[in-house]
Amino acid sequence: MQRVGRVILSPKRMVVLCLAFVVLGLTGVCGLKALTRTVENGVGGGVMAEASMFPLKLTIILNRTTFKVGETVNMTLLLENIGNETLPFKYGNDRFSFVVYDRYGSRVYKPNIAYLAQIIPLPLPPGLSQSCTLTWYQEYDPIFRGFDQDPLYEYRKVPPDIYQIVGLFESHTLDLTIETPPLIATISL
Repeated sequence: MQRVGRVILSPKRMVVLCLAFVVLGLTGVCGLKALTRTVENGVGGGVMAEASMFPLKLTIILNRTTFKVGETVNMTLLLENIGNETLPFKYGNDRFSFVVYDRYGSRVYKPNIAYLAQIIPLPLPPGLSQSCTLTWYQEYDPIFRGFDQDPLYEYRKVPPDIYQIVGLFESHTLDLTIETPPLIATISL
């Protein structure tokens, strides 16, 4: 038996533990997307969802799930380096974003891009994470009206309903996109 901290592991438990690490490592190396369940935060009715694609884990957090018409919907995106190497992000190549869908899964809104390089110092060492807060103003995607129009874009507010918000991290440097499971937000009068 080997002693690890205060826990004594039998040879059988060590084999099981090693196999678990091998399976987790293969999942990350093969690039399989491993989604975790949506978890109730318990503080003020907040929720969060996570998605991992080795060497990164992306978490989206809503502090609450019910909003009045016209209120801003703030979400926190947290990116963690779960790998063993420093990640060399590049300005303009790696970014946080989100997408809003209606209750039927049709896209309602995707914002202009928030660049990661403006949010975190480059590069991102192993075990460290950074977060950013993005805002949805309860709008549809803007409609381009034409270069001869003032303003160029028309912005329309969404009606009261149930919406799904998905966190995104897009990295051209690492050639991967992580998409969280959707969080449900209700907009009411």
